[in-house]
Amino acid sequence: MEETVSVIMPVFNSSDTISRAIESVLKQSYPIHEIICVDDCSTDDSRTKIEQWQRTHPIVRYLRLDENGGPSVARNFGLAAATGQWVAIIDSDDAWKDGRIEAMMDAAVRYQADIVCDTPMLYDAVAGCEIRPAITGLEKPVRVSLECFLENSFLGSFQYALLKYLAKREFLVKNKVCYEKNLRFGEDLLFFIDALIKNGQMILIKYVGYIYSVQVGPISKKKNINSQTKSNFLYLAEILERYEFSNYKTLSCEEEKILNKLVNHFKIIDKSNAARNFRRQKNYIKYITMMLDVELVSTLIRIRIANFAKDRLRS
Repeated sequence: MEETVSVIMPVFNSSDTISRAIESVLKQSYPIHEIICVDDCSTDDSRTKIEQWQRTHPIVRYLRLDENGGPSVARNFGLAAATGQWVAIIDSDDAWKDGRIEAMMDAAVRYQADIVCDTPMLYDAVAGCEIRPAITGLEKPVRVSLECFLENSFLGSFQYALLKYLAKREFLVKNKVCYEKNLRFGEDLLFFIDALIKNGQMILIKYVGYIYSVQVGPISKKKNINSQTKSNFLYLAEILERYEFSNYKTLSCEEEKILNKLVNHFKIIDKSNAARNFRRQKNYIKYITMMLDVELVSTLIRIRIANFAKDRLRS
Protein backbone atom coordinates (compact mmCIF):
# COMPACT_ATOMS: atom_id res chain seq x y z
CA MET A 1 0.00 0.00 0.00
CA GLU A 2 1.35 3.43 -0.96
CA GLU A 3 2.27 5.82 1.83
CA THR A 4 0.25 9.02 1.99
CA VAL A 5 1.58 12.49 1.13
CA SER A 6 0.26 15.81 2.46
CA VAL A 7 1.20 19.00 0.62
CA ILE A 8 1.57 22.28 2.53
CA MET A 9 1.09 25.51 0.59
CA PRO A 10 1.47 28.85 2.43
CA VAL A 11 -0.62 31.51 0.70
CA PHE A 12 -0.36 35.29 0.80
CA ASN A 13 -1.92 37.42 -1.94
CA SER A 14 -1.28 34.68 -4.48
CA SER A 15 -4.38 34.93 -6.67
CA ASP A 16 -2.26 35.32 -9.83
CA THR A 17 -0.20 32.17 -9.29
CA ILE A 18 -2.04 29.81 -6.95
CA SER A 19 -4.05 27.96 -9.61
CA ARG A 20 -0.84 27.03 -11.43
CA ALA A 21 0.63 25.71 -8.16
CA ILE A 22 -2.46 23.66 -7.19
CA GLU A 23 -2.89 22.24 -10.69
CA SER A 24 0.73 21.07 -10.78
CA VAL A 25 0.20 19.14 -7.52
CA LEU A 26 -3.05 17.58 -8.73
CA LYS A 27 -1.28 16.36 -11.89
CA GLN A 28 1.24 14.25 -9.97
CA SER A 29 1.48 10.59 -10.98
CA TYR A 30 1.77 9.67 -7.29
CA PRO A 31 -1.60 10.07 -5.53
CA ILE A 32 -1.73 13.07 -3.19
CA HIS A 33 -3.57 12.64 0.10
CA GLU A 34 -4.36 16.32 0.70
CA ILE A 35 -3.32 19.84 -0.33
CA ILE A 36 -3.41 22.16 2.68
CA CYS A 37 -3.57 25.81 1.62
CA VAL A 38 -2.78 28.02 4.60
CA ASP A 39 -3.97 31.58 3.99
CA ASP A 40 -1.75 34.06 5.83
CA CYS A 41 -4.47 36.76 5.85
CA SER A 42 -4.48 37.52 2.12
CA THR A 43 -6.26 40.68 1.03
CA ASP A 44 -6.83 39.60 -2.59
CA ASP A 45 -9.11 36.87 -3.92
CA SER A 46 -6.77 33.95 -3.12
CA ARG A 47 -9.51 32.36 -1.00
CA THR A 48 -11.97 32.45 -3.89
CA LYS A 49 -9.47 30.73 -6.17
CA ILE A 50 -8.80 27.99 -3.59
CA GLU A 51 -12.52 27.40 -2.94
CA GLN A 52 -13.08 27.00 -6.68
CA TRP A 53 -10.57 24.15 -6.68
CA GLN A 54 -12.20 22.66 -3.56
CA ARG A 55 -15.52 22.20 -5.36
CA THR A 56 -13.98 19.85 -7.92
CA HIS A 57 -11.14 18.40 -5.85
CA PRO A 58 -12.08 17.53 -2.23
CA ILE A 59 -8.43 16.90 -1.30
CA VAL A 60 -7.85 20.68 -1.41
CA ARG A 61 -8.21 22.10 2.10
CA TYR A 62 -8.46 25.80 2.99
CA LEU A 63 -7.18 27.04 6.36
CA ARG A 64 -6.87 30.70 7.35
CA LEU A 65 -4.69 32.20 10.07
CA ASP A 66 -6.28 34.69 12.48
CA GLU A 67 -3.47 37.16 11.85
CA ASN A 68 -0.58 37.52 9.43
CA GLY A 69 2.37 35.56 10.81
CA GLY A 70 4.69 35.07 7.86
CA PRO A 71 5.79 31.88 6.05
CA SER A 72 7.13 30.13 9.16
CA VAL A 73 3.85 30.40 11.05
CA ALA A 74 1.85 29.36 7.97
CA ARG A 75 4.04 26.31 7.35
CA ASN A 76 3.95 25.22 10.99
CA PHE A 77 0.16 25.56 10.96
CA GLY A 78 -0.02 23.38 7.85
CA LEU A 79 2.38 20.79 9.27
CA ALA A 80 0.28 20.54 12.45
CA ALA A 81 -2.87 19.99 10.37
CA ALA A 82 -1.31 17.39 8.04
CA THR A 83 -2.44 13.78 8.30
CA GLY A 84 -0.22 12.17 5.66
CA GLN A 85 2.78 9.99 6.45
CA TRP A 86 4.94 12.33 4.37
CA VAL A 87 4.77 16.10 3.95
CA ALA A 88 5.92 18.27 1.05
CA ILE A 89 6.19 22.06 0.80
CA ILE A 90 5.30 24.17 -2.23
CA ASP A 91 5.27 27.96 -2.38
CA SER A 92 2.19 29.44 -4.03
CA ASP A 93 4.21 31.15 -6.78
CA ASP A 94 6.04 27.94 -7.74
CA ALA A 95 5.00 24.68 -9.42
CA TRP A 96 5.92 20.99 -9.74
CA LYS A 97 6.80 18.95 -12.79
CA ASP A 98 4.82 15.75 -13.37
CA GLY A 99 6.31 12.74 -11.60
CA ARG A 100 8.10 14.77 -8.92
CA ILE A 101 6.62 13.07 -5.85
CA GLU A 102 6.91 9.62 -7.41
CA ALA A 103 10.64 10.13 -7.98
CA MET A 104 11.12 11.47 -4.44
CA MET A 105 9.16 8.63 -2.82
CA ASP A 106 11.21 6.08 -4.76
CA ALA A 107 14.41 7.68 -3.43
CA ALA A 108 13.02 7.85 0.13
CA VAL A 109 12.31 4.12 0.15
CA ARG A 110 15.52 3.09 -1.65
CA TYR A 111 17.84 5.13 0.58
CA GLN A 112 15.77 5.01 3.78
CA ALA A 113 15.74 8.80 3.94
CA ASP A 114 13.85 11.07 6.31
CA ILE A 115 14.11 14.02 3.91
CA VAL A 116 14.35 14.00 0.12
CA CYS A 117 15.09 17.07 -2.01
CA ASP A 118 15.18 17.30 -5.78
CA THR A 119 16.97 19.61 -8.20
CA PRO A 120 15.04 22.87 -8.73
CA MET A 121 14.41 24.30 -12.18
CA LEU A 122 14.99 28.06 -12.11
CA TYR A 123 12.05 29.93 -13.62
CA ASP A 124 11.66 33.51 -14.85
CA ALA A 125 8.04 34.22 -13.88
CA VAL A 126 7.85 37.54 -15.74
CA ALA A 127 9.12 36.02 -18.99
CA GLY A 128 7.14 32.84 -18.32
CA CYS A 129 9.97 30.45 -19.17
CA GLU A 130 12.40 28.03 -17.57
CA ILE A 131 16.04 29.10 -17.25
CA ARG A 132 18.13 26.08 -16.25
CA PRO A 133 18.47 23.45 -13.49
CA ALA A 134 19.81 25.09 -10.32
CA ILE A 135 22.25 22.26 -9.60
CA THR A 136 24.39 20.46 -12.15
CA GLY A 137 26.84 17.58 -11.99
CA LEU A 138 24.68 15.22 -9.90
CA GLU A 139 25.08 11.75 -11.40
CA LYS A 140 23.54 9.88 -8.48
CA PRO A 141 21.71 10.74 -5.24
CA VAL A 142 23.85 12.52 -2.66
CA ARG A 143 23.57 12.13 1.10
CA VAL A 144 23.56 15.66 2.50
CA SER A 145 25.39 16.03 5.80
CA LEU A 146 25.32 19.16 7.95
CA GLU A 147 28.74 20.11 6.61
CA CYS A 148 27.67 19.60 3.00
CA PHE A 149 24.52 21.63 3.61
CA LEU A 150 26.35 24.57 5.23
CA GLU A 151 29.04 24.64 2.56
CA ASN A 152 26.53 24.73 -0.29
CA SER A 153 24.19 27.15 1.48
CA PHE A 154 26.94 29.76 1.82
CA LEU A 155 29.42 29.00 -0.97
CA GLY A 156 27.56 26.91 -3.54
CA SER A 157 26.21 28.20 -6.84
CA PHE A 158 22.72 27.44 -5.51
CA GLN A 159 21.86 27.77 -1.82
CA TYR A 160 20.76 24.39 -0.44
CA ALA A 161 18.64 26.32 2.05
CA LEU A 162 16.30 27.08 -0.88
CA LEU A 163 15.66 23.40 -1.66
CA LYS A 164 12.10 22.13 -1.24
CA TYR A 165 11.63 18.82 0.52
CA LEU A 166 9.52 15.73 0.97
CA ALA A 167 9.88 14.74 4.64
CA LYS A 168 8.71 11.89 6.83
CA ARG A 169 6.15 13.46 9.16
CA GLU A 170 6.95 11.00 11.95
CA PHE A 171 10.58 12.19 11.97
CA LEU A 172 9.57 15.86 12.15
CA VAL A 173 7.06 15.29 14.95
CA LYS A 174 9.29 12.97 17.00
CA ASN A 175 12.24 15.36 16.84
CA LYS A 176 10.15 18.55 17.08
CA VAL A 177 11.56 19.89 13.82
CA CYS A 178 9.59 22.94 12.75
CA TYR A 179 10.06 26.51 11.53
CA GLU A 180 11.28 29.35 13.76
CA LYS A 181 8.02 31.26 14.12
CA ASN A 182 9.63 34.70 14.52
CA LEU A 183 11.56 34.50 11.25
CA ARG A 184 10.23 35.89 7.98
CA PHE A 185 13.52 35.36 6.16
CA GLY A 186 15.92 32.41 6.29
CA GLU A 187 13.40 30.09 7.95
CA ASP A 188 14.35 27.23 5.59
CA LEU A 189 18.02 27.52 6.59
CA LEU A 190 17.26 26.93 10.27
CA PHE A 191 14.72 24.20 9.48
CA PHE A 192 17.28 22.12 7.57
CA ILE A 193 20.04 22.76 10.12
CA ASP A 194 17.72 21.62 12.92
CA ALA A 195 16.75 18.46 11.02
CA LEU A 196 20.37 17.56 10.23
CA ILE A 197 21.57 18.22 13.78
CA LYS A 198 18.91 15.74 14.90
CA ASN A 199 20.41 13.09 12.60
CA GLY A 200 17.89 13.43 9.81
CA GLN A 201 18.92 11.36 6.79
CA MET A 202 18.72 13.76 3.85
CA ILE A 203 19.05 12.83 0.17
CA LEU A 204 19.41 15.14 -2.83
CA ILE A 205 18.39 13.60 -6.16
CA LYS A 206 19.15 14.57 -9.75
CA TYR A 207 15.49 14.63 -10.81
CA VAL A 208 14.46 18.16 -11.81
CA GLY A 209 10.96 18.51 -10.39
CA TYR A 210 10.50 21.78 -8.51
CA ILE A 211 9.95 24.90 -10.65
CA TYR A 212 11.46 27.70 -8.56
CA SER A 213 10.50 31.29 -9.42
CA VAL A 214 13.58 33.49 -9.01
CA GLN A 215 13.41 36.99 -7.54
CA VAL A 216 14.86 38.76 -10.59
CA GLY A 217 14.49 37.07 -13.97
CA PRO A 218 17.70 36.92 -16.03
CA ILE A 219 15.65 36.83 -19.23
CA SER A 220 13.01 39.47 -18.44
CA LYS A 221 15.47 41.54 -16.34
CA LYS A 222 12.52 42.28 -14.08
CA LYS A 223 11.65 41.52 -10.45
CA ASN A 224 9.04 38.85 -9.77
CA ILE A 225 6.35 40.77 -7.83
CA ASN A 226 4.83 37.50 -6.57
CA SER A 227 8.04 36.31 -4.91
CA GLN A 228 7.99 36.42 -1.11
CA THR A 229 11.77 35.82 -0.88
CA LYS A 230 13.71 38.72 0.64
CA SER A 231 17.39 39.69 0.73
CA ASN A 232 18.01 40.86 4.28
CA PHE A 233 21.38 40.10 5.77
CA LEU A 234 20.53 41.40 9.21
CA TYR A 235 18.17 38.44 9.40
CA LEU A 236 21.02 36.21 8.25
CA ALA A 237 23.14 37.55 11.10
CA GLU A 238 20.29 36.75 13.47
CA ILE A 239 20.03 33.21 12.11
CA LEU A 240 23.74 32.59 12.66
CA GLU A 241 23.47 33.92 16.21
CA ARG A 242 20.57 31.55 16.89
CA TYR A 243 22.55 28.66 15.40
CA GLU A 244 25.53 29.53 17.59
CA PHE A 245 23.38 29.79 20.72
CA SER A 246 21.55 26.49 20.15
CA ASN A 247 24.81 24.62 19.47
CA TYR A 248 27.17 26.33 21.90
CA LYS A 249 28.10 23.02 23.56
CA THR A 250 29.39 21.48 20.33
CA LEU A 251 31.10 24.51 18.76
CA SER A 252 34.88 24.79 19.02
CA CYS A 253 36.54 28.05 20.08
CA GLU A 254 37.63 28.69 16.48
CA GLU A 255 34.10 28.17 15.18
CA GLU A 256 32.63 30.46 17.81
CA LYS A 257 35.11 33.25 16.97
CA ILE A 258 34.45 33.00 13.22
CA LEU A 259 30.68 32.92 13.69
CA ASN A 260 30.92 36.09 15.76
CA LYS A 261 33.11 37.76 13.11
CA LEU A 262 30.66 36.78 10.38
CA VAL A 263 27.67 38.10 12.34
CA ASN A 264 29.42 41.41 12.97
CA HIS A 265 30.45 41.59 9.32
CA PHE A 266 26.84 41.27 8.17
CA LYS A 267 25.62 43.87 10.66
CA ILE A 268 28.28 46.46 9.83
CA ILE A 269 28.28 46.11 6.04
CA ASP A 270 24.47 46.10 5.82
CA LYS A 271 24.44 49.67 7.18
CA SER A 272 26.98 50.97 4.64
CA ASN A 273 26.08 53.46 1.91
CA ALA A 274 27.22 51.00 -0.77
CA ALA A 275 24.80 48.35 0.49
CA ARG A 276 21.96 50.86 0.57
CA ASN A 277 22.74 51.96 -3.00
CA PHE A 278 22.78 48.39 -4.28
CA ARG A 279 19.43 47.70 -2.62
CA ARG A 280 17.95 50.95 -3.97
CA GLN A 281 19.14 50.07 -7.49
CA LYS A 282 17.79 46.51 -7.01
CA ASN A 283 21.28 45.25 -7.90
CA TYR A 284 20.93 42.16 -5.73
CA ILE A 285 23.90 40.31 -7.20
CA LYS A 286 26.42 43.02 -6.21
CA TYR A 287 24.71 43.42 -2.83
CA ILE A 288 24.98 39.73 -2.00
CA THR A 289 28.55 39.50 -3.33
CA MET A 290 29.63 42.39 -1.13
CA MET A 291 27.84 41.01 1.92
CA LEU A 292 29.37 37.54 1.83
CA ASP A 293 32.84 37.35 3.31
CA VAL A 294 33.91 34.21 1.48
CA GLU A 295 37.13 33.82 3.43
CA LEU A 296 35.33 33.81 6.78
CA VAL A 297 32.63 31.42 5.63
CA SER A 298 35.05 28.98 3.99
CA THR A 299 37.27 28.99 7.10
CA LEU A 300 34.25 28.24 9.29
CA ILE A 301 33.25 25.33 7.07
CA ARG A 302 36.79 23.91 6.97
CA ILE A 303 36.99 23.96 10.77
CA ARG A 304 33.53 22.40 11.09
CA ILE A 305 34.47 19.57 8.69
CA ALA A 306 37.80 18.98 10.47
CA ASN A 307 36.10 18.80 13.88
CA PHE A 308 33.41 16.52 12.48
CA ALA A 309 36.10 14.16 11.17
CA LYS A 310 37.89 14.18 14.56
CA ASP A 311 34.65 13.29 16.36
CA ARG A 312 34.05 10.42 13.96
CA LEU A 313 37.58 9.08 14.55
CA ARG A 314 37.13 9.23 18.33
CA SER A 315 33.89 7.25 18.10
